[in-house]
Amino acid sequence: ISAQPQNGGIRVAGSNVTFSVSALGQAPLSYQWRFNRTNLLNGGRITGATTANLSLSALTTADSGSYDVVVTTVYAAVTSQVATLSVFDPPGISVPPQPAAVIVGSNAVFSVTATGSAPLGYRWRKDGVALSNGGRISGATSNRLTIASAVTNDEGGYSVSMSNIVGALTRPAAALRV
Repeated sequence: ISAQPQNGGIRVAGSNVTFSVSALGQAPLSYQWRFNRTNLLNGGRITGATTANLSLSALTTADSGSYDVVVTTVYAAVTSQVATLSVFDPPGISVPPQPAAVIVGSNAVFSVTATGSAPLGYRWRKDGVALSNGGRISGATSNRLTIASAVTNDEGGYSVSMSNIVGALTRPAAALRV
């Protein structure tokens, strides 16, 4: 093998990737790409499983793993180095924060149910200003924000941002009335 396949890196689900190898030897050369040591077949989202260039389209997280190729001549076979691929789903929201109305002195709680590949990071904001844990605020960097013993100054719009290695998403503000 004169040029090993390169790592596919970190990709967003739905994107495409191509792995390539260069080999020298007495013709004819044959190629068999493998995923986690299992032979790949052409079809669907896979093309080039038996050529020097393997292409995968519409990646899913299930495509994360190790790729290599066995190059064969009539005299010998050699296996390439492993190229790795990591595929992540970007953050999304399945249940957004809902507006809330509470009585002075009671707790106000906002929560969000996120989708996407872990680890997800969260950041809550009030009227665009990042909140910090402490005092009456807890959960400023989690999926559940609690404002203990709410007062009228707590009224405003509460939004949440979520992020992971491949993206970020901010949810529009949910109003709090006290």
